[in-house]
Amino acid sequence: LLLYTGVAINDGIDAFKDSVQTYLQSSPRSQFLEWSYREIDPDIFGEELNNPCYADTDRIAAVILKITNSR
Repeated sequence: LLLYTGVAINDGIDAFKDSVQTYLQSSPRSQFLEWSYREIDPDIFGEELNNPCYADTDRIAAVILKITNSR
């Protein structure tokens, strides 16, 4: 799986990354999964921060999540 997405960073916390890590580590197949997560642009879509739904958001980062099955 290769996922490119924008992630809201709130109070310096990347909740998406934390959720992915928790999910993958608790997966019954975790021993077969290798993954990497990389922030490729720390501040994209800055104009979106004016939208009220991002009122508590510090920034929106572009990230890439790569998951491979080593089996």
